[in-house]
Amino acid sequence: MPTISQAARNSGIVFFGRIFNLFVDFIISIYLVRYLGSNDFGIYSFVFIYISFFGFVSLSGMDKVLVRALSKNESAAERIIGNALTIRSILPMLGIFLSIIILIFLDYPPYTKFLIYITSITLFLSSLRIVYQSVFQTFLKMEYSVFSDAIGKIFYLLFVAILIFFAGNIFHLIIGIIISNFITLFANIIYSRKLVKPIFKFELNCIKKIVIPSFPLTLAGFFL
Repeated sequence: MPTISQAARNSGIVFFGRIFNLFVDFIISIYLVRYLGSNDFGIYSFVFIYISFFGFVSLSGMDKVLVRALSKNESAAERIIGNALTIRSILPMLGIFLSIIILIFLDYPPYTKFLIYITSITLFLSSLRIVYQSVFQTFLKMEYSVFSDAIGKIFYLLFVAILIFFAGNIFHLIIGIIISNFITLFANIIYSRKLVKPIFKFELNCIKKIVIPSFPLTLAGFFL
């Protein structure tokens, strides 16, 4: 059982991790606003706002359900995570498909649509990353999540600096974000294997216990 000191340490790590991420995001935003200008920065922001709208398809409330399921049955963590990763690999595809279908009927410039098509990849990467964060949260090892996020953030900060030096554009920035997401996910996978090695065995009952309780939490988060 986790002790109070372990829980406090975990919370402290999360707090300082968020402060660090906010600080890096703030620096990146300042540079991008100055470099891109109001018009291009507006396009850049809109692309991610549009894509984030379809994140609910991946059942964003699943993270809380996973933490609860893992806490109650740590001995079955390998099977639970394996099934969660399976679900989280399928649902983002639906979100990506839905975002593209709707976009076809919207009156946006072709270049903006092109950027959204590419950025939709981040739905898949973020969906998988959240599963690993649930593992770290359950085992009170949020330093792994914080380190993984920090690696991705630092990479993107350096990427932006290099891109500005070589006069890159929005497309290059989005490629940089996709790469940073890959790096963060890869780091999560490596760290998580110290705690759990997923078993990819499709179990309908396990999936039902994960998916069904996730719906109300997802809907609540979407409308609040």
